[in-house]
Amino acid sequence: MKSNHPLLLCRIIVGNSLAVLLAAGATPLIRADEAAGDNLPTVQIFKHVKDKYASLATYCDEGCVTTARGTIIHFSTRLARTNFYLIEWQRAGGSTDAAGNTGTQAAWSSGAGDFLQTEAGVHAFGNREMALRYAASFSGGTTATVPRVFFDLRWVEEPIEDSVFSVDRLADENVGEVRCYVFTKGVLGQTNKLWIGKQDFLIHQVRTVISMEAMPGFTATETHTNIVLNQRFSRSDFVPSFPSFQSSEN
Repeated sequence: MKSNHPLLLCRIIVGNSLAVLLAAGATPLIRADEAAGDNLPTVQIFKHVKDKYASLATYCDEGCVTTARGTIIHFSTRLARTNFYLIEWQRAGGSTDAAGNTGTQAAWSSGAGDFLQTEAGVHAFGNREMALRYAASFSGGTTATVPRVFFDLRWVEEPIEDSVFSVDRLADENVGEVRCYVFTKGVLGQTNKLWIGKQDFLIHQVRTVISMEAMPGFTATETHTNIVLNQRFSRSDFVPSFPSFQSSEN
């Protein structure tokens, strides 16, 4: 079950570092824009990104992926230490290839295993990495962006030093009302653009442009909104809400 979805952008920021788990104890609920940040060297920015996600007990957001071909994928994300996650998405518009792929789908673990629901049914996986990586092809890449950084998944062995020094930094831009550092990286006909919040060091937007024979003129933009950090969840919050999912874990 191999996924080569073009939105696996997080490889440029995760690298080969060890995960840092949140220390035991109470963690205050904070909004995503409450941390401090300013102009920093690229290496320091990427380090802050890794450290920020590693310090979180939980993460949740909403957002959408839009493509130049008219596809829109709405998604929501819930993540928690040490292995709880629920990413749900629903596709609208786009080519006839996706016409039958418009129902709500999900990848999740509520402590009873790792699962993926697609139009073909529920699939069980041996671990989180396999489930999220395979789900990326169905979710527009959303299961391979923030979840990969949060859980420090190392699908591509690319040292952070090599990654950072091959990234070009652009002028700051806004994603909504959030001022962001902007980085770009191009290789083998694919250009990735990444927006990182200057105050919170979180990923707010990802754009992938592909100009190769297999996918000429492909552009997809993944935007994360309504980000909340360290919200308290229960196990039931990581079980999808529609009936087929309920029966699959009981």
